[in-house]
Amino acid sequence: MEIKLFTGEIDDLVHLLTQNKWIYHTNQHVKEESVRAAFAEGYYENDRETYWILENGDRIGIIFIHDISDTIPLFDIRLHANCRGKGYGVMALRWLQEYLFEVKGKIRIEGYTRLII
Repeated sequence: MEIKLFTGEIDDLVHLLTQNKWIYHTNQHVKEESVRAAFAEGYYENDRETYWILENGDRIGIIFIHDISDTIPLFDIRLHANCRGKGYGVMALRWLQEYLFEVKGKIRIEGYTRLII
């Protein structure tokens, strides 16, 4: 697995976010127009860092780090449905831990978790 900075690959981002159901998110079905509008407004960069999760060169997920200028940033990890339950989330969390604490000097990180009943 490799983590690589998002550098404007909007079509790939649209594909990932619109072709998967995000069952643990409030907006489970993301629309192409909203992704493109958010990109045009700088959403994925304004006080955020966005990273691809890659496996063998394929974009299998995305990491959004919100409030990156804060001492306690918030993160969101989204994996393609075919890649869930295979350990990529754990590896992404380990990368986040190292990156945010050791490289960026953050004191704490936040992430939301949800249980679907």
